[in-house]
Formats: sequence, structure tokens, C-alpha cells
Amino acid sequence: MALRIAHLSFSSSGGAGTVATRLADIQRSMGHEATVISQIAGSLRDAPFTAPLHTAAATADQFLVKSASFDAPISLYRDRLSQQLDESLRGVDIIHLHWPHGLIDLDRLGEIAGSRPVVWTVHDMAAFTGVCHYSLGCERFTSGCAACPAVKGPFRGAVERHLTEKATALQGIHDLRVVSPSHWLAGEASRSPLFEGKDIRVIQNPLALSDAGEHNPDQQRASDPEGRDLASTAEGGDTAREALTFVVLAANLEDPLKGVEDAVEGFRRAFPTGQGATLELVGRGERGASIPGVVARGYQSSSEVAKILERADYLVVASRAENQPLAIAEAQAAGVSLIGREATGIPEHLEIDPEGALFDSVESLATVLGTVTPRSSTQRAQLAHRARVHYDPIAAAQSYERVYSTG
Repeated sequence: MALRIAHLSFSSSGGAGTVATRLADIQRSMGHEATVISQIAGSLRDAPFTAPLHTAAATADQFLVKSASFDAPISLYRDRLSQQLDESLRGVDIIHLHWPHGLIDLDRLGEIAGSRPVVWTVHDMAAFTGVCHYSLGCERFTSGCAACPAVKGPFRGAVERHLTEKATALQGIHDLRVVSPSHWLAGEASRSPLFEGKDIRVIQNPLALSDAGEHNPDQQRASDPEGRDLASTAEGGDTAREALTFVVLAANLEDPLKGVEDAVEGFRRAFPTGQGATLELVGRGERGASIPGVVARGYQSSSEVAKILERADYLVVASRAENQPLAIAEAQAAGVSLIGREATGIPEHLEIDPEGALFDSVESLATVLGTVTPRSSTQRAQLAHRARVHYDPIAAAQSYERVYSTG
């Protein structure tokens, strides 16, 4: 039976917004009527005047409320903003939340939804903490967020009240169904009193429909951006490269949560002269650009990122906290293996990636970078196939259909 589904995310881009948009595209291809409701199409950083009140609230959260020593984002004042969505949600069968903070008034969501199912795919911890998007090891979200270390002292009482308000709002939703893209985040959510007793399903974030085809190893690039020939013939006629290419992908290379500084330092220790390897940094910022072998590419379009992945051997993810990043799934679907920090949801990606590796410090990262070898076209094709199965968009949409129909 065709369903009318409304996906809600503050932005229609970014991690949560991209998943919402992809799911809507997939669901429409399957005969459902799916839409995405969002406040903005990009980010407040890139287009602050598209939502000036939200920009002001986010600025207050960042510079007035948040503790300078806490590296993850927070949302307190931004959470208090919302749109009137009663009319937009009239007539839909399923209300599917992704990152609704600042978009819909959670206090009224139970009233708006009535008896209709509300599905919440949690993309970070903001749904069940007082203010933080990731707790970074703090356990206070399990017992009321007292003395919250993420904010300055005068705002700690507001954090406790905000968590209580979230709990009351969620209790008012008649039929709430919770999904997480990673087992790690599902486990964290299950520890929160806000989701006590909820059966939290795990459904991986899907690839885009356009990325779901088979990987062609013949498209793999065998030269670096400067045109040096890096190809050599390996045993069995396979193609391998003599030099290694590592890549870091982040919207903002200066974001302390992404740990780019650790990635650069690990590379510097493994390749002090820059010979035999390149580390390409993709994202805004110039971090590490002066170190031999490190190339800062700046912001790149999705098509340019795809070209970079064609020549990359390994994606390096040094983030202190991630759920199930689309960047890892997309890199693996291009045959690029993961070298990731052993934290939060990152290790789960190695289930399909036997050539990948984990690290827990700059020292262990340097060791990993110095011991891995260039990946062959066969290895790339095998990983790409596994990734396309694991993150299959149709399979993800079918899993959500079961959530919609059975709870």
C-alpha cells in the first residue's frame, strides 16, 4: 500500500538531511508519496541569513552557552525555535523525524501526530541529551544531565530543564518508533530514560540510488594529481600503485570533533619527508597544508570528491564521535578502505572492510599508515560490491517500510 511520508530535518543537506532526501527519493521510486520538510537547504555557516533567528540562536549556543573546553556542538536556544507545521503534516500517514531540532515544536508533536506513527531516526545524541550532539564519554544523559560539562555554569540548570521538557514531549507522542543507523548509537539511546522500553531498530544509512550500481575497477585512476605514474603490475596481472594516497573528508577541517589535526600528525610521523604517500584534505580550512605530502584541496563538489576517491587507497577518519557517516559508506562503495578511530560508531564499518584498520592514538595511527599497502583493483572492486550490498538503498527503504507498518 502506498504511504504518504513526511521526512523532517532542519536542513535538507548535511548527514541527516541527506539521508532524509535519499529515503524520500527511494520511497518515491517504490510508489510512495514522500516529501522532505526542512528549514534550510544548506548550513547556517554557509547561508546565515536564510534563517537569521536560527543563526543568532546557534551563535549564542556556540559562544555564550557552550563551554570552551567541550568539542561537540550543542543546541539549547536553537532547540526553542520552530515552524508551524500543522498544515504541512495534515494528511500524511507517517511523520519521520531525522534532525528536527529547531524545525518542529516537540512539545506539540504528540498533538499534531495524534494516532499516526512518528518514526525518529536518531543521527546523533541530540534527541536524548540535554543539549549536546555527542556526549564525548559523559554519562550524565542517563540520569538527568546534572552539572552538564558541555555548558558554562550559569546554563547548567537550563540544560536539566531542557532534558525534562524533551522527556515530557516524547511521552506525549502516542506511537513513537526509534531507529538508529549504528548499533553504537542505538545502545546509547537505549541507556537514556527518554527512550526507556523502546525497541530501537538499526537500519544503515543508504547510498543514493545513483550510487548503487556495480563498481568498475577499470575506472580506478593510476596517477596522482601532478601526473606522476604510480601504476605497477602486481602478481596475477592485478593493478597496484607504488605510492599511497590517503584522504580526509570533512565539511570543516578546523572542527575539533573531526580530529583532523591527529590525522595530519599521524601522517607526518609515518612519512616525515612526504615521500611515498600523499594525504589529501578535503574541506574548508588550511590545516596541515605546510607539511610535506599533505595537500589541502579545500571545498570540493560531490563530483570532485568522487574523482578524489577514485585515486585514494584509504579514507582516514579521526573523528572523536560519529554515528554512521555517509562519507565512509560512499568511500567504501568506491573501493576505498577505512582507517578509523576506534570510537563510537566508526568500527562498525570494518564489518565489510577486511583491509581496513583502527587506531586509538596518534602513535597507533602513524603505525597503521606506515604499514598499510596500496590497494589493488581487485580489492577495491570486492569492497565496493560489499558496500553496495550493505548500504543498499532499496533494502534500507524496505526495512523502513517494516518499521512503518509494524512499529
